[in-house]
Amino acid sequence: QQLQRLHFLKQQAENPDTSSAESIISIEEMIVVAETLFGEEAPIVGKLNCQLAGIRQTAGDMDGASSNYHAGIDILREKYCPIHPEIVAAQSALANCYLEMGEFRTAIANLKASTSMAAQLFGEESLQYARQANQLGVAYYRGGDLDTAEQILKGAEAIRRQSLGEEHLLVGHSLLNVGIVMLDQRDYSSAVHCLERAESIFAGSTETSSELLFKSRNKLATVYMLIQQPDLAEPLLTLLIESRKAEFGDDHPDVAMFEFRYGIALARQGKYELAEPAFVHALEVQEEQLGLNNRETIKTIQAYAMLLARTGREDEAKAQAERIIRVASRPEGADSTIRKP
Repeated sequence: QQLQRLHFLKQQAENPDTSSAESIISIEEMIVVAETLFGEEAPIVGKLNCQLAGIRQTAGDMDGASSNYHAGIDILREKYCPIHPEIVAAQSALANCYLEMGEFRTAIANLKASTSMAAQLFGEESLQYARQANQLGVAYYRGGDLDTAEQILKGAEAIRRQSLGEEHLLVGHSLLNVGIVMLDQRDYSSAVHCLERAESIFAGSTETSSELLFKSRNKLATVYMLIQQPDLAEPLLTLLIESRKAEFGDDHPDVAMFEFRYGIALARQGKYELAEPAFVHALEVQEEQLGLNNRETIKTIQAYAMLLARTGREDEAKAQAERIIRVASRPEGADSTIRKP
């Protein structure tokens, strides 16, 4: 009966129609049944704790997830050898919990351990090692150690490129990570090289997630603007606007933000007639959704006022500038709150 119950609960937990809360309840009961059948230190109990941790992590319960990961890892270490593929996976997932909680040192410590285990199990040229190294590099980046992040992420990218070829999505993902680090280090030449390659890989694949393609284009457009090449940023910003409109609709603050950036790119090329409608629509959305005293709205007013001045419409430019002065003179000043969801 207990085995049947365990089988039933497993089916219930893995049913795609089962909610996270229901899955958590089912696996918690599975742990109780497994402990009764096999003992509290049985490997299946460790695996179930890790499975429960994954669901809690997805649901946003990082404290609960980390607790279950620790319990599962302790059991697996006791019953398996200290270095085991399932421990590598669990320790890596535990590190992601700590990253989400902002506990970067603890995350790095766990990822250093999982990376070391992957090296011993699979070798330092393996894809398994590269995966752990990539996560470790991201952890160092999020913790503010850009030099270490750069070194580790470049190593992971080289392994993936050697094993999978130049155009593989995992290579693109690594290049994106390296490009972001180089951008933050203001090594714009290296950032452009990595981000252009990443964007090309993602754009050329039918299996690319829209998030990765969006992120690569967003970062690449940013670096193009920083190196004074708005003509290269312009087509990317057009694609980014289209992407955000498809996801959120025309009148969303994210759309307005990219229209503002698009307007800046056009204005820097002297394409004022094309820039103006971008600024006007961005400003309409920001005033409606964010409010006049929002910093993003004020930035758009400033850019629009500058465009009006450069096209000889001094009175209109002055009117926009006066709006900013009125906001600045208010006791509350400018804020970053969203007026409407």
